[in-house]
Amino acid sequence: MDMTIAVAQVLLPFGLLFWQGISPAKSQIGWILKTHLVLGYLFIIVLAGLWLSIPWWIPYLYFGVWLVIAIITGRSMQELSRPPKSSIWGWARVVICGVLSGLFWALALHILTGYQLPAASPVALNFPLKNGTYFIANGGSNEFLNAHLDLVRSKRLQELRGTMYAVDIVKLNALGFRATGWSPSDPAQYAIFGDPLYAPCEGVVLQSANMMPDMSPPAVDPKHETGNFVMLQCDQSKAVILMAHLKQGSVKVAEGDRVSTSQQLGEIGNSGESGEPHLHIHAQRLGTTAAALDGDPLPITFANRFLVRNAWFESL
Repeated sequence: MDMTIAVAQVLLPFGLLFWQGISPAKSQIGWILKTHLVLGYLFIIVLAGLWLSIPWWIPYLYFGVWLVIAIITGRSMQELSRPPKSSIWGWARVVICGVLSGLFWALALHILTGYQLPAASPVALNFPLKNGTYFIANGGSNEFLNAHLDLVRSKRLQELRGTMYAVDIVKLNALGFRATGWSPSDPAQYAIFGDPLYAPCEGVVLQSANMMPDMSPPAVDPKHETGNFVMLQCDQSKAVILMAHLKQGSVKVAEGDRVSTSQQLGEIGNSGESGEPHLHIHAQRLGTTAAALDGDPLPITFANRFLVRNAWFESL
C-alpha cells in the first residue's frame, strides 16, 4: 500500500475519530466545530480516496463510528457553555477547529465539482466489459478524482492531453475485492485480468499493439505507456477511443479493420505503464498522427452516466 494512501485513508481518519471521542469539547461551539471538522475530512477521503488496496467498505465503517461518537458526546453538549471559556487557549482551539473545518468542507465541495461533465460534448459509448461488477479507479473532471488530469498538467502536457478525461476500470469479485489477496504480484489474481474487451462503438481500427508482456504488479513498463492497445475511430462521433493495457497475445484486430459494436477486441491485461490489471479507456479527437495521444480530449459516458472515481457499474 502506498504510504500516502495509508496515512490519508487509515492513520488520519482513525486519529481524528479517536480525538473526536476521547478529547472532550470545552464548549458547545467547540463540539460543533470538532464534529464537523472530522466529518468534513471523512467526506474528502470518501470522495477522492483510492479504495483499492483498502477495502471499499471501510468508509462506511468510518461514518458509522463518527455517528456513534457524535451521538454519545452530543448527549452531554447541553451541559457545556456556549462560547469557550475566556482563555487564549480555549479560543485558539475554537479558531483552529473552525479554520480546518472550513478548509475541509471547501475542499469537499470542490471535489464534488469533478462530478460535472466538462464543457466539451461527451461521447456516448457502450460499456466495453460484460458480466461483472466494475469499479472506477480514476474518472471525473478534476484532479482529485482523476489522476490523468494531474498527470497531464505536470508531465508532457502536449503529448498526453488527449488522456485528460480517461477512465480506469477494475473489476470486483464476489466478495467485493478487486483481487485475491492484498496486492498480489500475479496479474491473474486480479478479477479483471483476462476479461474480454468489446468494442464500445462501431468504427475503424486506427492502430493496435499485441505482443508486449504483462507486468507483475507493481512493476510497470514506462517505455511503453499504453502497452498492448486498440485505438478505434467511431463512425458516428468521429471520436478516437483508446483502450490500453491489454493482455499479451489477446488483441484480435489490426489497423484498418472494421468492427461492430460489442465485437470482441481483446482481453484485459497488465501491459505497459500499469501498476495492476485494469482497463484504461479515453476519447479524443484525432491527434497529429493516427496513434498520437495529443488530440483534443473528450469526456465519455456509458449508459448516460459520467463515471467518476469510486463509482460502480453493473454490466450484463
